[in-house]
Amino acid sequence: LRSQTMKDGLQLQGRSPVMHGDPKECISPNYKPMVVRTVRIRTAVHKREAALQAALETDTPESLSALSRKLGVDRKLLREQFPSLCQEIVNRFRRHQQEQKTLRQRLALEYVTKVADEMRMQKRFLSKRNLERSIGMNLYPKSVYSLAIDKLLAEQHSC
Repeated sequence: LRSQTMKDGLQLQGRSPVMHGDPKECISPNYKPMVVRTVRIRTAVHKREAALQAALETDTPESLSALSRKLGVDRKLLREQFPSLCQEIVNRFRRHQQEQKTLRQRLALEYVTKVADEMRMQKRFLSKRNLERSIGMNLYPKSVYSLAIDKLLAEQHSC
């Protein structure tokens, strides 16, 4: 396979036909000029950039991995083509995750405090196991509720 340049400057891929007379007449319909391919690549890049810009303006942030899956492109390619835009997306998603974590912790602490107040009203002994039973679940050591119980009990013992 070799490429051949026509008189008008377009580069063609594939086997070159036997040239007799005008070169434009000898070109097979399967030949595609290189110009078309570069235009497609440029428009794909612009579409990706527009999609990333739109993702920054949505209400709920998405991760860069989720965006790359939607676009059908590797995450590393997006980072290579649009480093600053991708960094904004990553930072926005990271802030969102941190806000959600803080919200979950605050809600868990409020719930555990409410359950502890109910236990005090019933004059039940306040222990981690009794709180777990009142909540209705066995808790993993680093779960949100377990950390909230530990915080509540630490505050109670320090008073």
